[in-house]
Amino acid sequence: MFKGPNSKIRSNRISRAFTHLGYWALIIPGMAAILISAWSADLKLPQSIDSHARLAPQRQWLVTRDADGRLLATLSDHRRGTVQNYTVFHFERGDHISFRLHPAIIAGGTVQAGDTVATVHSNRTQQELARLQNRLATAQSSLQLTTAGRKEAVIREAEHLLRQAQTQSEYQDRKVARLQDLFAHQIATIQELEVEENAQTLYQIQIDIAQAQLQAAQTGARRPEVHLIRTRIEGLQREIAILSQRLGSLAVIAPLDGTVAHTGPDTLLAIQDRSAYLALLPIPWKDRRAIALDQSVELHPEGAENPVLGRIIRFDRSVRYLDRTQVMTALVALPNTADLASGLIVPSRLACPPLTPFQYLANTFAR
Repeated sequence: MFKGPNSKIRSNRISRAFTHLGYWALIIPGMAAILISAWSADLKLPQSIDSHARLAPQRQWLVTRDADGRLLATLSDHRRGTVQNYTVFHFERGDHISFRLHPAIIAGGTVQAGDTVATVHSNRTQQELARLQNRLATAQSSLQLTTAGRKEAVIREAEHLLRQAQTQSEYQDRKVARLQDLFAHQIATIQELEVEENAQTLYQIQIDIAQAQLQAAQTGARRPEVHLIRTRIEGLQREIAILSQRLGSLAVIAPLDGTVAHTGPDTLLAIQDRSAYLALLPIPWKDRRAIALDQSVELHPEGAENPVLGRIIRFDRSVRYLDRTQVMTALVALPNTADLASGLIVPSRLACPPLTPFQYLANTFAR
């Protein structure tokens, strides 16, 4: 097909136009990149982490009961993340115990360090103390009889006490024999058998004491016998002092000033130090490099006129899942104000260092 001179001119113009467009296609993106770089270097975008914090007292003392029936008293320092004191009230198997709060202890009330907030009563310990006191009284009477010498009325009284002790012991022997037979047929419990066997031992001890009293009344005072009885008295007094001290330790003493909190079925008593609060603030693990100690945090309790300001004092890097996000925990120290309460869930905002636009876009796409 024939092509005239005009078609050649149009072809040259189109070629030159595409050449100019190629130049601009290279120049314009380059200039845009330069302008965006300069803009990004100067412009900073604010960054913050919005979350919900749970409030906790800075210290808490709990008296709880475990599966074995033991009482545990634990003083926890949430600010340091440590257990300051741990006490176990241990009792023998088969012992009957009772936990009694002081009548003045009510939920919402306040206590001071050193106050007796409850008492623990051990039936077996009290029985053992009574037994030792009876033995002490018997030994003291024996000492008086031994030093007084032989008296007919005293001898008759000692013989009567011996016969009485022997009668009680015989009756207890038959009772134990019956319980052993019932236990062998799984009708009686081991606890019932242990109680009666302990009583059997006690009656045998009373027989020995009665025989010693009768012998002392019949033979009169001898220096070795007097020394032996006095030694026995001193030993009983030491045992009574130790047992009395143990009974005294069963008084539950508050180790801190605080407020009595509501408790659950296994928590017998809870006292919280509310002189200051801590906020447990979940932080996304991917934002961990944007936060630091002493960083300021704003909390917005419901109904409060102004936000409550706190600062980060510690991190707990134990990672857990929250709303399908891996989070760590920041502990925030807070003042004690009327707008705060233990267990409250509070909206919070943590201001972080500002980002460049490129950093902002990278964080946005990373989400």
